[in-house]
Amino acid sequence: MRKSFSTIALSLTNFIIVFVVAGCGSTEDLEPVVPTSFILANPPSDSEIAPNAIITLIFDSDPGDVRVNAGVVEYSGHKVFVLGPFTPGPLTLTVEWVYGSKWLTYTVTTPD
Repeated sequence: MRKSFSTIALSLTNFIIVFVVAGCGSTEDLEPVVPTSFILANPPSDSEIAPNAIITLIFDSDPGDVRVNAGVVEYSGHKVFVLGPFTPGPLTLTVEWVYGSKWLTYTVTTPD
């Protein structure tokens, strides 16, 4: 019985030492997640645009997947291009990305 207890105690001590030395994982090695922020739109919100306009959205870092409710999206690093055609009249462009959303308003005009 004494030998069994010694074996169990030694095994338990070894386990504790390995657990303490190796740890159960550290969050210090992980890069902190910094949310991407919207910087500006060109042309700016509340502008008049043509139906075939290109709206450039600039973020402070790569926004990842960006969705809009009108137009076609193209990516280039921290810039996102929203390509028409847009329907003439008022346009509220909803822009959504992983860390946020933005609403931009435009008036789509046709040449006289």
